[in-house]
Amino acid sequence: MNEQTTNPIQDRLSLYAAWSEDCESGSPRPLSAWIEEYPDHEQEIIHWALQESVSHYCDTLPTDPKAESRFIEKGNLLIAEWKKNYEIRISQPTETVNDALPILSLTDAARRKGLKLWETAQRLEVGLSVLLKMENHAIVPETITPRFFDNLAKLLDVKSAQLRDFVQRQPQLATSAMYKSEAPPQVTLQETFADAIASDSEMTDEQKREALSTEA
Repeated sequence: MNEQTTNPIQDRLSLYAAWSEDCESGSPRPLSAWIEEYPDHEQEIIHWALQESVSHYCDTLPTDPKAESRFIEKGNLLIAEWKKNYEIRISQPTETVNDALPILSLTDAARRKGLKLWETAQRLEVGLSVLLKMENHAIVPETITPRFFDNLAKLLDVKSAQLRDFVQRQPQLATSAMYKSEAPPQVTLQETFADAIASDSEMTDEQKREALSTEA
């Protein structure tokens, strides 16, 4: 009888999805209970819990007027872009809208296809961190392979040009900084696509080679 093999990315993404849902439930399980149930994922669970704690802590920090001003300015730019998108939507036939609308976020593009970002990563067989870095413009656009662009565009049902336009935008402020911080917000640092793939702990060596492949 053939032995069934497990996908390490799928295991971690499924666990992260379950953990995130539990955190938002209003009565989350203790961290110790998660570690006891999933001892092989202890480091990942601790890392997720620390990120969640930092996020909640940032919400309690006093407002930084300068950073808040930058945040409002960015918000106004997004509103103007959304208004432009709406005008495009009502002025063009339905079948051409997706080709004309710019991508505001990978999360939103995935949601239009009925997917969560972790599910998108799962289908592409890459770590969630890779898409999160792309989401935050933390990867040098020119280093992303055309093959990966095409695969992601096909999955999200958008044009490769739309996707390239999205990743070529300026790096954002670190998510945890937003407009509340004890120090000036830092712009997200960029790394190459190869480095993002190499540093992902969820992917196997074979999956990393496949993600970096330039073959059609």
